[in-house]
Amino acid sequence: FPSHDKEAEVIYQPISLTECFPYYGKRDNYILYMGQRIHYKRLEWAMELAIRTNTPLKTYSPGWGEEEYHAMLYAMRDAHPDLIEINGDIGGDEKIYTIQHAKAVVHPVGANGWVEAGGIIVLESLACGTPVIATPNGCLPEYITSNNGFLCGSVDEMVVALSQVRTIHPEDCRNSVLSFDYKIKALQWQRLCERVANGERWNV
Repeated sequence: FPSHDKEAEVIYQPISLTECFPYYGKRDNYILYMGQRIHYKRLEWAMELAIRTNTPLKTYSPGWGEEEYHAMLYAMRDAHPDLIEINGDIGGDEKIYTIQHAKAVVHPVGANGWVEAGGIIVLESLACGTPVIATPNGCLPEYITSNNGFLCGSVDEMVVALSQVRTIHPEDCRNSVLSFDYKIKALQWQRLCERVANGERWNV
């Protein structure tokens, strides 16, 4: 094989833009967390954000994770039942509707050395026109810009971000992920496979 002094292109996680259709109407008064209920995802940050800003938080997630972590989350919910919801997983039209009507999606991953590799819910949220408040972890700085959300390293920074979330336009969120469509990513994979089949190698 011939060697090349370069790296292979990065092909990001795909999403379906036809399923995550944008919403440009009025938002409801809640923030949203969708993801695994494990300590690596740092769901308690989203709960602290809700408490400190008096903004209702809806969470949807499979019931994975350690019992002690779940107990802590339920204790926070029980102390603030008017602000925090803990729900099971969600999908289909109900999921899209819930994303579309949120003020923002909160994705505060990064505890204990976790590195976010895909962040699909972030891409889906942006495709729906919903801004994202996330941590600068893993792939997330490659998704989030000043036009579609906020990267925050603490709950204090998230509080500020939530106060500014109205400055983010749904059109900018949607436009920021147009290149993540399944069809575009499939063509990128096809081209990459063709390059490999033709003998191209990287990092050798």
